Amino acid sequence: NVNDKNPKPAYPNMTAIDFAGHNDTQYKLGRNGQWFYQPLLDDDGLQSITNRDETPNLLVYAPAETSTEGYANKKTYDVLTAYFTEPDYSDYYTDDAYRCVADATKPSSSEILGMSGVHGHLVQSDLSATNDHLLVDKKDFNCPIAYSFTNTTRMWYQRQPDRYVDLTKGWEAISLPFTAELVTTQDKGEITHFYSGSPSVDANGTKVSHEYWLREYKGKKEASGDTFTATFKYPTATGDDKTVENTFLWDYYYSENDRQDANTDIYQNYYGAEREYEAYPLLAAASPYIIGFPGKTFYEFDLSGEWMAQNTYAPAPAKVGKQIISFVSEPGIGIGVSDNELTATPVDGYAFTPNYMSRKVEGYLMNADGNSFDQTLSATVPATPVAVAAVPFRPYFVSGSSNARQNTTRSIVFDSTSSLFEDADPSEDEISGDLSVSVRRHAIVVTSSLHRATKVQIVNTVGQTIAAFIIQPGETINTDIDVAGIYIIRAANGRIQKKIAIK
Repeated sequence: NVNDKNPKPAYPNMTAIDFAGHNDTQYKLGRNGQWFYQPLLDDDGLQSITNRDETPNLLVYAPAETSTEGYANKKTYDVLTAYFTEPDYSDYYTDDAYRCVADATKPSSSEILGMSGVHGHLVQSDLSATNDHLLVDKKDFNCPIAYSFTNTTRMWYQRQPDRYVDLTKGWEAISLPFTAELVTTQDKGEITHFYSGSPSVDANGTKVSHEYWLREYKGKKEASGDTFTATFKYPTATGDDKTVENTFLWDYYYSENDRQDANTDIYQNYYGAEREYEAYPLLAAASPYIIGFPGKTFYEFDLSGEWMAQNTYAPAPAKVGKQIISFVSEPGIGIGVSDNELTATPVDGYAFTPNYMSRKVEGYLMNADGNSFDQTLSATVPATPVAVAAVPFRPYFVSGSSNARQNTTRSIVFDSTSSLFEDADPSEDEISGDLSVSVRRHAIVVTSSLHRATKVQIVNTVGQTIAAFIIQPGETINTDIDVAGIYIIRAANGRIQKKIAIK
């Protein structure tokens, strides 16, 4: 009512609208009892439509197109197809060896609107999508009626990470309504995740030769006090083999002018040719994961735009800016009913739940540091759980039991399993030099004479990581140790190992 002094949204939180009468047993063209043409909002056909304050991921099911100009369905169909247009994926895909996808979060030209032009996703009356659907991050998506894409169209999604992994924190969570055949960036091209079939270089399974992390919840590692430590493991090797032809790292950093870096290290050639990954598991539809994007700690693998090559002979490669991560499906996939997907079976008392919505949940959401899922508690009533809105496409934990012990849990934490962004077979020249290890006042002191920055792990005798850090040539790092015992210091993909006792 335009005269209402306190207007309210007509359909708050609507995620889909059906103009085709799918599954409507009362549908009838013409008079149906006392009703005339029930599925339409207007018996003369839709005159116009505008998405005002509803999700840009609104699903819009169109009626059948007909050749009869005066037919109400025809008018409605024409209005919907004119308004619900989307960016064409082919306008953003760079069809070269890197498989880059440009940033669609902002307009790239006057002709290409980008994500700002997404008002909803159109589905035809035969439940097929004839244009690409670009999911808008952090906006509600819910599919009430399953549909599929034609063999030339697909669903895709872009995310600007909120944080980046820095050894012990910086993780994010992700769940999508489609399986991602391609995960890529606008400059560095296709990136691949660590999985159980990745190359490993030591008895502890330290894995190498990928560009980001993906982890699945497998249950409890341990529980103590108000903290539940969850086991997150690499996805199991499944599915088809994957060939990756992206040689960006070789082309941009390693092979430039056929030079070595200022430390005379031999650059890695692993990324100079195509790579075959056996039984590579794709990021799967309706599956919850934690996901890690490397920050500046990981040098040329950095996706945050903060790292710049400084130890190379001139001219050094230019700094590469912050990367947009694109997740892209195969053409012709199907999108399932969301309500059938957004559930999870508890494992060891907790369910890691996929999510596409901002609905309120009483559970455990990823914290700002990206190193645990924390219970949402009342700000006014101590230790009282409250419902808080989740973020679309970020899964969360819920308790699967009313057990009193589980109700005392305030945080679900996880270990950062070691992974190295390095050549699977580093040369001896790359680890020339050594680490000096000593004890000083209940601390382990590590000094590096290695010729390159190196990741160091300190573990106890049961394999638990006590500390992990990057040490620079000539640097000394002290690590406080509170518990007496034997500790092992590992570096250079496990090729350097030293043992020391703390009394």
